[in-house]
Amino acid sequence: MADSLRNLFMYRIALSTSSLKLGIRYQVSGVRKFLLIPVICLLSASCGFHPVYGKTETNNVSAQLASVRVENIPGREGQILENRLTDLLNPGNTGAAPAYSLRITLKNQRSELGINRNLRVTRYDVIPNVDYSLVTLADNKEVDSGHITIKSSYNRTTSEFATYVAEQNAAQLADQEMAEELRSRLIYYFSK
Repeated sequence: MADSLRNLFMYRIALSTSSLKLGIRYQVSGVRKFLLIPVICLLSASCGFHPVYGKTETNNVSAQLASVRVENIPGREGQILENRLTDLLNPGNTGAAPAYSLRITLKNQRSELGINRNLRVTRYDVIPNVDYSLVTLADNKEVDSGHITIKSSYNRTTSEFATYVAEQNAAQLADQEMAEELRSRLIYYFSK
């Protein structure tokens, strides 16, 4: 009897360690599952976790994003960035009174990436660089600033028109990604 209990115990240990090696959980009873859910909820609440878009008395990120006015950015890529960022910050066009001004300096670069044996460039990078500063309109004080660089690539083909369209598309995609990164940084600032 003692040998059979010992063998059963050893079998369970071997089974549980082999299942852990495979990343499979051996067995969780119904009571353990029932107790596990409140424990996870309590732990996540105590760590300071809160939803970014949650409306509370102290933190309403959506309303603060809507109160950001994007300053004019010169150039075609600047207009694309400005329009995309305005749409991302205030998607419903709520008409909120501006409390902040976002000042952006955009510099675009193009670098050669792929070169053939005959020294013909076959791939380019479009690299927009943005320096931004968030300024309060009430006292003209800079509250946040930073620098962002995004890379987008395109291929050079034998058709000059196709290459031109690919370059314009890469620039637009880079500007859209830049707008989303700027929005993420503003969300981070307002959620502090």
